[in-house]
Amino acid sequence: MEIIHNVYLSDLEKKDIQHHENTILIRALCGGSKIAFEKLYNRFWDRLYLASYNIIRDKQVCEDIVQEIFYQLWMRRSSLAIKNLETNLFTAVRFQVFRSINDKKCRNNFVMELSTLPADFFNLQRSNKEIEEALKSGIERLTENVVKYFTQAGRNI
Repeated sequence: MEIIHNVYLSDLEKKDIQHHENTILIRALCGGSKIAFEKLYNRFWDRLYLASYNIIRDKQVCEDIVQEIFYQLWMRRSSLAIKNLETNLFTAVRFQVFRSINDKKCRNNFVMELSTLPADFFNLQRSNKEIEEALKSGIERLTENVVKYFTQAGRNI
């Protein structure tokens, strides 16, 4: 496959060519082509990273998000049904960013719950059973909050 670069093409024509190239690469990827995967990775990694970084502003988290998207793309290669690769990848970024923010909120909520415990809560003189019961209670409250959140957002768990 030869990539066409012509300064005389309109932006719409360039976009059509890139869409066509992406479609060819996806077909090759569905067949297990590592070369097609590498080309897609090199073509989109920077843009996906920047899209997530503009929201999260955490280098490591953004790298993890993009890596997860490409990992899933490779793992699901044999069953892909993608009509517009670019739209699909950027939708995946938005979903992963949302998921990352939600995970961070859940962790922050858990930390807040722990911070409300009395200062001597983790004193070694407490029995393991008391600590276990308190943790189970906290996890149940956290789980209820997550279920409420997704229910309010109209999503099923």
